[in-house]
Amino acid sequence: MEREVALRTVGGGIAGTVVLSFLLLFLEVQTRSRVRVADVVIEYVGTPGQQSIALVLFVLVTAVLWPLAFVALENRDLLPGRTRVRRAVIFATALAVAFAVTGRGELQGPVLILYGAAVLGAHVAYGLTLARVLRPIGQPD
Repeated sequence: MEREVALRTVGGGIAGTVVLSFLLLFLEVQTRSRVRVADVVIEYVGTPGQQSIALVLFVLVTAVLWPLAFVALENRDLLPGRTRVRRAVIFATALAVAFAVTGRGELQGPVLILYGAAVLGAHVAYGLTLARVLRPIGQPD
């Protein structure tokens, strides 16, 4: 992978992580802390009782690992979709499903539906941000 592409990939991951984190924190605010994002991340990462480690791992995975995986899958033409934006949304949707299922904990009822919708929306925003940053200026999708 070229250095410029790698830097843009990590930059897209960082931008996407900021968007994703903001939207997940917005979910916590809107549910009046019934959905505790830190607890969801701990559950997702699989580090019970180690909140700091879970948050660091989450940021590293979303800022570095996922974007590099996306670019690797895209370069090998392993993602469906005709444009980078569509491929990024499909990739992010798969990540959202994994995040929603593993991190939902004991949520039930209407809060679970709100949680699922918010997680999907946050991950789609992550994918769109990643795709936009990866696209060189002036180049079509």
